[in-house]
Amino acid sequence: MKLVQKLQIGLAIACMMFASCSKDDLQTPTPQTESVNTSSNLRVDVDAPPPFISSTKGFTGINILPANWVRNVVGGYSNNQQAYPAGVSDRFRLWGNPSIPFVQSLSVIPGATSIGSFVTVTTRGILDKSNKSSVKTKIYNLSVGKKYALKVYVSSTLPKGDPAEYSPTFAKKALLTVSNQAVSQETVVDLTNYKFCWVEKIVTFTALSPQMDFAFSASPQYPGQYACAHLFVGYGAIEKLN
Repeated sequence: MKLVQKLQIGLAIACMMFASCSKDDLQTPTPQTESVNTSSNLRVDVDAPPPFISSTKGFTGINILPANWVRNVVGGYSNNQQAYPAGVSDRFRLWGNPSIPFVQSLSVIPGATSIGSFVTVTTRGILDKSNKSSVKTKIYNLSVGKKYALKVYVSSTLPKGDPAEYSPTFAKKALLTVSNQAVSQETVVDLTNYKFCWVEKIVTFTALSPQMDFAFSASPQYPGQYACAHLFVGYGAIEKLN
């Protein structure tokens, strides 16, 4: 009889301990679930894609452009590829063509990557856009209302050539444009005192849409003068300021 009572008491204690452990086990996942949710919310912000613009790295040539760059004809720019070509040049030759070397090679940009190639546009016009070529690309992953800084480099060179053919001169000004379908922001770069070297320009703007266009064109000192200008955009050229 005593043995039976002891067994009953032992079983009761074991059941109480098992019930207590089961209760604790059921309560344990609750804080873990909250932690996972919190981490998930943080990952949404951390993993948001950064702003992006394509570099000007590409194969050299006349009337060919780097990936994601296109000829710009919006606003009246010329679509005449023979009279006003656009393309990709290197530091030593217009369009990378050995028969059209620059009078002096372009300087290097300290710390810049993919400087081996850059976009080139041509021009004979100042106000008349029909006498010049223009190129553009898109800036992606923008947050509307936020400010951004885009670092680019601009230059002008003098290619060797038959003076009777086009009498090349240096470009006087370069025009950088950030726009969407409604608004356009223009930045003028004066190249007067910069020949065969790069001018760093940081374009700051407020995003008005998730994607915006970035365009490049140039002007000579006087109407009718033939000139070419160059644009270099490196990797990671754009950053969010706020």
